[in-house]
Amino acid sequence: MFSSKLILFALCLVMASSLPIPTHKDAKELYDLLPEDLKIFFQSLTSDDLKTFDSIRNKLKNKNFQETIDLIRQQNPQLSQKIKTAIEGIQRKIDGLSEEPKMFMNEAITRMFPETDDITVLQYVSGLVDVFEKAEKLSPQAVREIYRAFPTIERLVKHSSLNLRLSDIN
Repeated sequence: MFSSKLILFALCLVMASSLPIPTHKDAKELYDLLPEDLKIFFQSLTSDDLKTFDSIRNKLKNKNFQETIDLIRQQNPQLSQKIKTAIEGIQRKIDGLSEEPKMFMNEAITRMFPETDDITVLQYVSGLVDVFEKAEKLSPQAVREIYRAFPTIERLVKHSSLNLRLSDIN
């Protein structure tokens, strides 16, 4: 379910700040919106982990999740375990949801972090619009369940500078 794109996303966040925990206002705001499992992951990063990310980032193109983890494991077994622990924590929370929110969260992650590199910007944006449309159609109970499992998603949705309306896209 998770792709190497999620690892690349984490890599970009780390490399953008050059610190495991961002201190710049915008980066800190984004960091504060991350699920707790990813925050713990970032807090656990060492300078060796950052060097590993830097050394492999150009090798991740066209790699699936398992290939990415295997590549990381060859250079830094502890880092590959940290990544797996973070992702397994998020997946456990998703798996603990009832069917409607679980299906939505799995699809949202798949759309945000597609496994393939052969996707156009238009296809990617179209997929995100589809996720936003489906989010608007979730039952109130499903929304509450997602917010309970991932409190930072509620803050993200309500965060004024990140608030996105479909009418702004269409």
